[in-house]
Order: sequence, then C-alpha cells, then structure tokens
Amino acid sequence: MAKYVVVHTPVDAKIYAGDTFPNFAKECAEAFTRETFCEYTWSWGGGTSALCQWEAPDEQTLIEFFAIRKTQVPINGIYPLSITDWAAAQ
Repeated sequence: MAKYVVVHTPVDAKIYAGDTFPNFAKECAEAFTRETFCEYTWSWGGGTSALCQWEAPDEQTLIEFFAIRKTQVPINGIYPLSITDWAAAQ
C-alpha cells in the first residue's frame, strides 16, 4: 500500500470555521476502507491549514474518494510520501 500526503490550505480560512471541516473529516472517516484511510493529520494556523497522511492503492483512488464527499474542502495537492524515522536512524 502506498502513502500519500494530502495538502489542505484554503485561501479563505472561513472554510475551516464552524462545521465545514469537522463535517468533512467525519464524512471521510465514515467512508474509510481497509485500503483507503487517513492515518494522521497535522494542522496549523489556528486550524486553517492541514496535511493529512493517507494510505491508498494509488493517487486516483484518493481523487475519487474526495470527489464523492458531500462536504468539500480545498485540496491543493496529493503527493507520494516517504517517511524517515529519524529516532530509529540514530
């Protein structure tokens, strides 16, 4: 299974205000499968931007996953991810 990082950095911070992002996150979590799911999310700027680490068979699977969500938030990019465990490397 491949790992990807999905970047959410909206131009309008109001997208993350109120219920929009929590609704999107809940909807995604309810649709996770054994092959397509988010492992971690990092956010900054008072929660106005986020990076999400996903497991998925391929990038197209993620594109289709997000396209059918009822609640939409901006996705600025989906990128293949490699991880270095610096603590383990010492």
